[in-house]
Amino acid sequence: MRRTKSTLMAVAFATALLAPLLSASPASAVVVSGDGCNAAAGQGAEIGQYPSMPSSQSGLVISCLFNNQPGTSQVAASFTLADFGNANYHNGAARTVTSTAIVALGANTFTATNCTGITGWVNYTITADPYVAGNGVPTGAFVKSISGACLVTLSAATTAAFPAAQKFRIDNFQARRMANSATAPANISFAAAGVALTSVLSNFTAADIGLSVTGTEIAPDTTITAVAAPVATINNATLAASSTTTVITFGSASATTSTRQCGDATNTITVVTSAACKFKTSDVGLPMYNITTPASIPANTYITSVAGNNATSAGAAMVVTAAAFKLVVGDPTVTAPNGVNTSDQVASQGINLDLNPSLVAGSQACSAEEAEGFAVVATWKNPGDFSGSAAFNTAPAGSKVLGQIYMDTSAADFSAFVVERNNTLVPGDFFYDVVTPNAPTTVAMCPGTATSPGLGYSLRVQAQTSGVATLPSGTGRPGTAQVRNLEQAATYGAGYTSIATLTSNTVGVVYAPAGQFTRTCIYASSPSNASFKCGNG
Repeated sequence: MRRTKSTLMAVAFATALLAPLLSASPASAVVVSGDGCNAAAGQGAEIGQYPSMPSSQSGLVISCLFNNQPGTSQVAASFTLADFGNANYHNGAARTVTSTAIVALGANTFTATNCTGITGWVNYTITADPYVAGNGVPTGAFVKSISGACLVTLSAATTAAFPAAQKFRIDNFQARRMANSATAPANISFAAAGVALTSVLSNFTAADIGLSVTGTEIAPDTTITAVAAPVATINNATLAASSTTTVITFGSASATTSTRQCGDATNTITVVTSAACKFKTSDVGLPMYNITTPASIPANTYITSVAGNNATSAGAAMVVTAAAFKLVVGDPTVTAPNGVNTSDQVASQGINLDLNPSLVAGSQACSAEEAEGFAVVATWKNPGDFSGSAAFNTAPAGSKVLGQIYMDTSAADFSAFVVERNNTLVPGDFFYDVVTPNAPTTVAMCPGTATSPGLGYSLRVQAQTSGVATLPSGTGRPGTAQVRNLEQAATYGAGYTSIATLTSNTVGVVYAPAGQFTRTCIYASSPSNASFKCGNG
């Protein structure tokens, strides 16, 4: 049961954009000089990202000023930040499998209770669930094969025993890493100025062609061009020969389908239809869940094929529902925000506004027109685990939602959501929005006047959470241990130009002029110095 509302709710509501409130003008104060998210609106206002270099983890900041004066108020209860075009959010999904029996110390195989749709999952990383460092699956281990009888063969032997019914999470892409060491110096070998990588343990297959290849000895912009196991041919000559410290990563630049919630799903007994989910072949093998009416999709329902907006399942028949429902596809990966730590802080929000003392005892009188300040922290919630009361925590209808930025206070809760949308100019590419579909609105704000101090709003989204940061290097699928990152440039050292824009979704409230709610980030090509270009520094 939610906590009862009280005057504390004003504090909670004060941490979100509030609906404009109009009344007669009280005492004089400094008139709000402008609206927007850049220097034209006021000192410190901005939309930025930092670090801002390509192919890096990167945080996001939105800091804007809004007036709430009668007739010109730009305070909105619903708004969207169209994130920079080169921004990505955590990518990938997982399949959870369960062992049928005890898995012994030193085992290279185990049998899963169900392997529907995943017998083709070769070279996909695997971790024990729940993840604990050193719990028996070596860091960087991947699946070498899954037989029709559900025998899972691992790339490395277990370092501890597991009980029967142990759960494991397998990522839905073949990105992986291979490392040499003093005790295993030839896990992967190659000569200086050569184009052949030799590795039995890397388990090269034709599916690896096109994967990115990165490592200290590897030239920038290197990919696999051909495979004749145990040799993979690359397009650039190596910079140096392999050594006992060699670590090579395959496919860290690749994208696949992610765990997501889609609010427009319908179904037959074997097929789920959703335009928002944007099904791809990498969804085959992932589980599906109906979180609106859970019983309609039985446990152990997995995607076996996709075609357009349709995903076909095998196993027990689904119950046909009369209305559209919220569908979750996939389980979170170990490297997902909140994938390990169930209270991962992902963002902070700060607010300046004029609180009404009739609701918040001790606040200045409205006639003083003094802005007070408050702050709230937010946690990340993965699809299937969204939280909060419906009023202020309902994801945008018909959207592909990758995560919830959940703000919970002593009196109320509210959310922003990370939503993926198509890049209409580049098929198969995506942009991301940070959407607040319904911020709390209340009379916590003093009535707007011609001299009201207005509203200051700031949201800072972290590049990585504390839980993900503690994962040992090499855990899970490479290149995914972050909340938010920037795409690599078209070629190594190239720069980019990218734009982010804040828009109002509230009828009657328009953020204008548009230029004051837009940030263009221009990052020059190499060589470049360390800087706060496009950042919040």
